[in-house]
Amino acid sequence: MTLGRDGFEILPDKKIAPANSFARIMGGHPVGGPQPVPDAENASWIQPARDRSGNANRQLVDHARNFLDCITSRKTPVSDLASSHGVSTTCHLANLSLRTGRKLRWDAQREEILDDPAASALLQRPYRTPWDAELKALL
Repeated sequence: MTLGRDGFEILPDKKIAPANSFARIMGGHPVGGPQPVPDAENASWIQPARDRSGNANRQLVDHARNFLDCITSRKTPVSDLASSHGVSTTCHLANLSLRTGRKLRWDAQREEILDDPAASALLQRPYRTPWDAELKALL
């Protein structure tokens, strides 16, 4: 799915049996794991869809106007940092789950992965010199 201020477009993936999809991610079927099954011919999960009724320029103006109005009114903007952080965290956790091949349990209050030290170690990349000193100073 591509999504922008001017609309969206959904390009469906080929309908692949989950057992076959897992093997593609992991580089082959694991011994004793799910075995390949035949995929449906030319099938997809959903129908393609496209909507270009949005107006990118108008939405940009509305977004900036909302931000400026919230500066004077002290209200929370439509797109605030907290909601953006939540969306980013969800995407990062999905990628980590895919990379580790495991279901992850997330404690949103403490912002940490529960009971999985290996996955927790992937939450932050190691910094290179001299930036590692900057990170240590912040923490």
